Amino acid sequence: MTGDTDGPVSPRRAATAALGVGAAVALGLFAGVGTGPYVAFATATIYAGAAYFYVTFDLSLGATPLEFERRADRLGYAVGLFGTSVSPLVLAQRYGGESVVFVTWTLGLIAFLVFVPRAHRVSTRD
Repeated sequence: MTGDTDGPVSPRRAATAALGVGAAVALGLFAGVGTGPYVAFATATIYAGAAYFYVTFDLSLGATPLEFERRADRLGYAVGLFGTSVSPLVLAQRYGGESVVFVTWTLGLIAFLVFVPRAHRVSTRD
């Protein structure tokens, strides 16, 4: 969202965008899926935090490919990535009927945890 010609996004504008994303997620989960307000709010706050860093620091989940030199590291990354992608579905099937909510929450959590260190690296470079 920052773009090459527009310059960096102000924190106020990024916060407004983040609140919009959070509100959209909360509304979608509460009205669309029928979750309780606390679940919708908790999930929305994760998405709002991820959206803030995405907008402020012009980040993307696929922006920096991870490359490992050693074969064992590549194997560990592949196993961990597989577990990260499959475990939300398995847990949702096993422990709850609201699998859409659980998967949505998990994806938001992963995005937030990926964006925070990247945003920290970008902010310390300036």
